[in-house]
Amino acid sequence: MRALFDGMQIKTKLVMIIVITSLAALLLQATGFIIYERMRVKDELVRDLSSLARIVADRSTAALIFNDDKVAIETLGALKVKRPVTSACLYDAEGKVFARYDSGEERPFSFPPLRGTESRADIDDGYLTLSGARGGYSDMINVFRRDGEVSPRARGPIVKSRFGNGYTYYCEQTQV
Repeated sequence: MRALFDGMQIKTKLVMIIVITSLAALLLQATGFIIYERMRVKDELVRDLSSLARIVADRSTAALIFNDDKVAIETLGALKVKRPVTSACLYDAEGKVFARYDSGEERPFSFPPLRGTESRADIDDGYLTLSGARGGYSDMINVFRRDGEVSPRARGPIVKSRFGNGYTYYCEQTQV
């Protein structure tokens, strides 16, 4: 390496040092950007799919209560607008697949059966990951179904109020 720099003028040596330093900084910045983007896209995908799962769950409640598999299949069929969703299913109270959706782009997914030792409360609102592990949506809920309790942020009472066909929960001190 020393022989490379021995025959060069000082001006050329300085230019080479600046170019090498700039390339190293650019490489470091590009690596950081790629890592950040991968994490951001993954988090965004998880948030998007969690919201979509909640919507499908809310729309599927009546179909499961009244044992109407046609409505459940129709509800799951709406997932075709989301290309990353290749398959989904709804489980009945016994833990068996009640309705399923397959996009047809890949081979059908083999959904895991619910373990018989769990109660529905152990499944976190009925959500399971693809590996069969407990979902984590309710870990993010701060005031839902907690009327009469104290708000974790403002320490005010949580109120349940009729809104449309359902209810909404809020703290009067922070959300008036």
